[in-house]
Amino acid sequence: MFNKNSVSRFISKAIGAMAALALTLTLGAAALAAGADIGPEQAEAIALEQAGLTEKEVSRLRTVQDRDDGALEYEVEFFTDETEFDYTVDAASGAVWQESRELRDRGRQADGDVGADAAQAAALAHAELDEKDAQKLSVRKELDDGYLEYEVRWLTETHEYEYVIDGASGAVWQWEKTLLPEARTATDGGADPAAGDVGAEAARDAALTHAGLTLDQVARMHVEWETCDDYFDHHHDGHHPDHNVYEISFRQGGYEYEYVVDSATGQVLEHEREYDD
Repeated sequence: MFNKNSVSRFISKAIGAMAALALTLTLGAAALAAGADIGPEQAEAIALEQAGLTEKEVSRLRTVQDRDDGALEYEVEFFTDETEFDYTVDAASGAVWQESRELRDRGRQADGDVGADAAQAAALAHAELDEKDAQKLSVRKELDDGYLEYEVRWLTETHEYEYVIDGASGAVWQWEKTLLPEARTATDGGADPAAGDVGAEAARDAALTHAGLTLDQVARMHVEWETCDDYFDHHHDGHHPDHNVYEISFRQGGYEYEYVVDSATGQVLEHEREYDD
C-alpha cells in the first residue's frame, strides 16, 4: 500500500499538473495548426511531464499508436518501483485523453474497514475536489482477490474519475481520470462525429440496457470506436458489410462484460459475459 513518502510524492507531483496541462495545450495547438502527428516521442514526453517524471526515473517505457472514435492516439505505458502508469494522448493535439495509475504490489492487507464515507473522502481528497464538484457520485464495496476495496466513481463537467481504495486503510490503490467525449470535442477544435453515428454514450447505454444494469452499478467502463473493417478483420474470418462499431467493456459483481454495438443504429451485435476469477 502507499506509504507516507508515496503519498507525498503524488501530492508534490500534482502541483505541476497545471504546468503540464499548459504544455500539452501549447503543443496541441501547434500540432493542429500544422495538421501533423506529434509522433511517439512527443507523446511520451507529454505523458512523462504529466506524471512528473523523467525517462531515467521509469522503466519499460512503451508507446503504441491506436485509433479511438476515428482519431489517432498514442497509448503510453511505463513503471516505477511502486506504480504502473498508463496514458492516452491524442496524436494530433497532444491532449491527454486518459491517465491512470495503479499500485503494483498491494502487499498484505491489514484488518478493519474504513467504511464507504471514508473511502469517498479519500478519493475526493486525492483528486483535490469537493463533494459538491462531483456528479453521479457512487461508492461500491467489493472483495477482489481477497482484498477488501471500495470503488468510487463520479463525473465532473469535463472528466470521469474512477478510484479503487484500500478498504482497510483508506489508501489509494488505483485511480483513473478520463476526458469526456464532449470535452474532447472542444479540445480537438470542434470536430463533429461522423454523420449517422449514435455516439459513445448511446452505445454505452445500449450495452448497459442489454445487460440489465445501470452506469452506477458497473466499474471500469471502457468505450472504443472502431471501423467495421478494423473490427471484423481482427475478430472474424470474413468482412462484415454493415456499419462501424463501438467496443464496450465493463465489470460488475465479479463478471466482465464485453459488447459490440452498431455505431449507426445502436443495435447490440455481439455480447459476452465471463466470470473473472
